[in-house]
Amino acid sequence: NNHSLEWNMQKIKPAKDIIDSIQYIPIKNHPNGLFGDVQKIYFNDNKIVVFDEKKANGVFIFNNNGDFLFRVGNKGGGPGEYSILKNIDVNGKYIYLLANAQKKILIFDMDGNFIEEKKLPFHAHDLAIMNNGDMLFTYHYPNKKENAYRIMITDSNFKIKEELYKVNDNDAKLSSPSYFSNFDNKIAYSAYILDTISVFSRDSKHIETYSIDFKKNKVPARNKANSQEFLNQGNYSFLFETHKIITDKYLIGGVFLNHKVEPFILDLSTNDIYLNDRKQKEGQFFKYFHYPYAKCGNKIEALFAKIIEMR
Repeated sequence: NNHSLEWNMQKIKPAKDIIDSIQYIPIKNHPNGLFGDVQKIYFNDNKIVVFDEKKANGVFIFNNNGDFLFRVGNKGGGPGEYSILKNIDVNGKYIYLLANAQKKILIFDMDGNFIEEKKLPFHAHDLAIMNNGDMLFTYHYPNKKENAYRIMITDSNFKIKEELYKVNDNDAKLSSPSYFSNFDNKIAYSAYILDTISVFSRDSKHIETYSIDFKKNKVPARNKANSQEFLNQGNYSFLFETHKIITDKYLIGGVFLNHKVEPFILDLSTNDIYLNDRKQKEGQFFKYFHYPYAKCGNKIEALFAKIIEMR
């Protein structure tokens, strides 16, 4: 199924109108649990899983009160160790660490115990694990490569079962920190300056797409490949590299708008767009929301806040 949505600046409303409340979970300082640039967050098994690729380059586990529990894995060249982590996924009772440079996946349980190491026959930039053991992989090609695809679906032994979205000349050369977002037993795929989101079910081959038309402000296809050169030259709008989360009622993510990036909530039925009200009074700041990272029920988890009870 394909859902076509329109970005209409005449339908912008303040986000505080649909946010009931925000709950903050303070992450407590710990010498072994320091991170600085979060790429992914998961809420699973009464634990908070935080992945920092750029600064700490590690996976940190906290309880739901923000207390540090342990770090997953260690740097090194031995079993269960990695030189550099590129990405992670969490599914059920296991944490999957992608060590792209070493072409391997490390599997740990939710208590941090090392389970298994698997060698990859290819490089990948992100991964997502299906409930039947199949895996989604994506690799960013800065230049067009013949017969290359943006997504590979493999079995648990990395045998390719299907390839999706062939690489073309108009793909952006800029990469994203993450390509897969996880919510409600689903996986969302999006890439830099790609205004279509593909949503996979973890239980089946069903794929739904959500396309946003930015009308006169959308990035021309011919310019996407040279995005660094032209983004500041015009009033372009596009979905930014932040995580995308889709509920029954809303699409939530980040948008490049008026030369800056803003978190947004888009109503799927009315096309109403909710943005933070920059002019709201200080006493209303509790209804200011941040970029989404994860979803649990009707709660949207962000880096600094947890949005509660979306109407």
